[in-house]
Amino acid sequence: MNGSPYDRLRFLPPLPYFDMLTLLSHSQAILTDSGGIQKEAYVLSVPCFTLREETEWHETVATRWNTLVKEKDLPLLPQLVKERKKPTKHPSLFGEGDAATLIVETLKREFSRS
Repeated sequence: MNGSPYDRLRFLPPLPYFDMLTLLSHSQAILTDSGGIQKEAYVLSVPCFTLREETEWHETVATRWNTLVKEKDLPLLPQLVKERKKPTKHPSLFGEGDAATLIVETLKREFSRS
């Protein structure tokens, strides 16, 4: 590969939510400044590079699924992405996806006592 380190990047206009999720889930890595996309990347098990000075999702950085890239480090971004290894562990930071079921079970149990 003799071209720019950015040859494989795709810049897209805003997309409908499910189209965006499809693209994210098939990505090798995600570069974003969006807090929501950081979390989506984690849930989809796709490494993320957050192009900001800070993040609200510290746990995704602690598990090494998210790399915070500050402005001063932007020149290193192509190298960081190229050398990035996908973590082997993916703890369930945001639940198991069964919150609605647990809520319904709790409501049934509580209202059946009345």
